[in-house]
Amino acid sequence: MKLVRQVLLTAILPLAAVLLAGVWLLSSSVDKQEKQIQQEDELLQQVVRARVISLLGSVDAASKILALNREAVLAVRDHNVNILYELGRQYEPLQLSRITYLDLQGRVLSRSDDRYRFGDDLSKRDEISQLLADGVQAGDRVAGLFQQEDGLYYLIARPVLQYQEIPIGIVVSQVKVTPERLKQLVLGTGADIEIQIGGQRFSSIDEPEGAAKETVRRVVPMAFGGRSAGLVVEEAQLLLWPDRGIHSVDSLARQLLVLFVVLLVLLPVLLMWILRRYLRPYAELVEELQQLSVGSVDLGVIRNKLGRDFCDAPEQVGRVAQAISGMAQTLERQMDELEHLAVTDQLTGLKNRRFLTASMQHAMARIYRHGGQMSVLLIDLDEFKRINDRLGHDKGDEHLRSVAGIFRDNCRSSDIIARWGGEEFMLLCPDLELEGAGELAEKLRRLVEAQRSNEVKLIGSEGYVGTLSVGVTQWQPGETTEQLLQRVDRALYRAKQQGRNRVEVCQQVGASA
Repeated sequence: MKLVRQVLLTAILPLAAVLLAGVWLLSSSVDKQEKQIQQEDELLQQVVRARVISLLGSVDAASKILALNREAVLAVRDHNVNILYELGRQYEPLQLSRITYLDLQGRVLSRSDDRYRFGDDLSKRDEISQLLADGVQAGDRVAGLFQQEDGLYYLIARPVLQYQEIPIGIVVSQVKVTPERLKQLVLGTGADIEIQIGGQRFSSIDEPEGAAKETVRRVVPMAFGGRSAGLVVEEAQLLLWPDRGIHSVDSLARQLLVLFVVLLVLLPVLLMWILRRYLRPYAELVEELQQLSVGSVDLGVIRNKLGRDFCDAPEQVGRVAQAISGMAQTLERQMDELEHLAVTDQLTGLKNRRFLTASMQHAMARIYRHGGQMSVLLIDLDEFKRINDRLGHDKGDEHLRSVAGIFRDNCRSSDIIARWGGEEFMLLCPDLELEGAGELAEKLRRLVEAQRSNEVKLIGSEGYVGTLSVGVTQWQPGETTEQLLQRVDRALYRAKQQGRNRVEVCQQVGASA
């Protein structure tokens, strides 16, 4: 029988039975825990109160944004109705039902809906008249519940401030009190809320009147602290419904408890047997892979261990180990190929500039620790562009490959030969003094000059097409990579200036011969 089926029959099904029994047993004792229910009721009350505070806080925050927004300030100052209208439409989703901008006389500058018209005088309204009573000041703010023609609103009126201190207008942010808004306050709590303001009753219940109210399990009075302008909340209460309590099934409690205990005893035994027989090899396999992930073992070692240690594992584990071993082998081969491509010039097969630069730094560090010397040859093909122009790029590439072959056949195995870029090459010669490096450069120059193809030799009458100009220098202790490259580059430049097809040796820092 497969592992999945075994786990299903011996672990998952008993576990599901245990969970169902536990849920049933716990459900049967819910109505006995009145204290816990009371705590939950208090928590619901705190949640609803926190949502009310959050709503009012978000309205206040949006009001501040609308009052201090630089674009809004400029638009109020210039009575730019279009910009104010767009701002109102943009910020209206921030828990707001209506946004109105007024001048300091209480006349409408802009509104986010069609409730008012441009120029309407709202100075007689309670919230606006309170703000205008003694002249608008920077710190003024009127917030509270106010009755308007189309319903009850919680609103905040505050001055629009230029330079954050000079009132130049008024912005009124409004949230309409509706059953839908109240439903948002109790969403997900399983409760409902009712409030009475100015003789009006508002409720989150779809049908607040009739028989539905008789089924309320508990009514929790709510109080909202703080003082505000406008109308007063006369009554607020949270309605808790009886579906939060569940009928007891005491007659089955003892039987389920026995079943629960029996399963809890048997299930660990079965699971331990499964873990020891089937899942321990998986744990060992995961441990091997974790060692690979942190770099404590390489791909070759993990591949060998998978083939050796899991040959006698259960069938499923053996297949997984075999698949991972194959993946490791493929990945190892691909990594080798990528590493080769990353440091190799594709045209000549030589190392590339990145590899040589890193090798140069490593060689300097080795000389610092153990002593020794290192010489560098910077080589440029003379008049190489004329080969491409006269014979074509294929012949130019052929000449580059020919020169690279000469370098490979006549340099030491410890020398690092790299294509530096275009028609330039560089040789890094560890443990080779300047004199020996100069002799090697001269040897390579003569070989390349002699082994050029006849087509290349016939391009230039002076015979310097496709030959080598070489700059040679030896690294001096304390010299940086950049300083070394500058010296060898200057030596190559002198070789070019003095007629090409020659070797120039820079003997020490600041001198040449």
